[in-house]
Amino acid sequence: AKTLANLRTTDLQMAAKVQRGLLPALPTAGRYDVAVHYEAYSYVSGDFYDFYTDDNGALTGLVLFDVSGHGVSSGLITTLVRPILYRMFTPDTSVPLSEVIAKANRSIIKAKGDVDNYLTCIMLRFAGEEIQYVNAGHPDLIRKDSANGIVPIKNDGTAVQGAFMGHEGMIEFFEETNHEYRFAMKKGDTFLLFTDGLIEAKSPDKTEFGMENIKRVLAEAPSNTTAAELIARFVDAGERHRSGAPLSDDITIVVVKVRA
Repeated sequence: AKTLANLRTTDLQMAAKVQRGLLPALPTAGRYDVAVHYEAYSYVSGDFYDFYTDDNGALTGLVLFDVSGHGVSSGLITTLVRPILYRMFTPDTSVPLSEVIAKANRSIIKAKGDVDNYLTCIMLRFAGEEIQYVNAGHPDLIRKDSANGIVPIKNDGTAVQGAFMGHEGMIEFFEETNHEYRFAMKKGDTFLLFTDGLIEAKSPDKTEFGMENIKRVLAEAPSNTTAAELIARFVDAGERHRSGAPLSDDITIVVVKVRA
């Protein structure tokens, strides 16, 4: 029994190593400073992210998605979803991102067959100073303006989430509710993407880290904070909040900042 348990642990460790090996390199060229924190609840994560770049290595697109559940089953779905999103993405701004993600959703549903997992997803496209954004049921990104602090994506402050991906019975609802939003990014501006594991990280008394703490950490960071330094601030704040309590979900954090 011990040998079998050891083999299972070894298999899980290998699966985690393979998954981490599939993670993309950080884009280093162009106007954006990018950093990531990626932490699995168990060995294998149901979170995944990808960067799309041009021939010069500059960022043209970004996806962050979170498959329902935990562990190996969710991790396997990430390997199914990633190439579909990659194939569907286009830097061509004449094709709305809402159309891109609608086609991806149909392909994911067809590819996963009877598997029950669904997923939430953010897809971004970078077009000069403009960011094009679609949100399929995922926690909203948070944007920090270098002059005005935390600012909403929509002027009325309402959320931008559409329906989540991967549910065959919701295709029409998905396509009705997922819309492309646009916002501009100037020098020194930052935005933050994350999975719900960051929001739901619990302290020993079961208090969640929460959106207000996320906004506070972002707001309190000095204007000259790099993307990597901001990630470190979030990791530190999360660890202090948890005070040794275990993770309750996978956590991924992506910071994108316009270089000054």
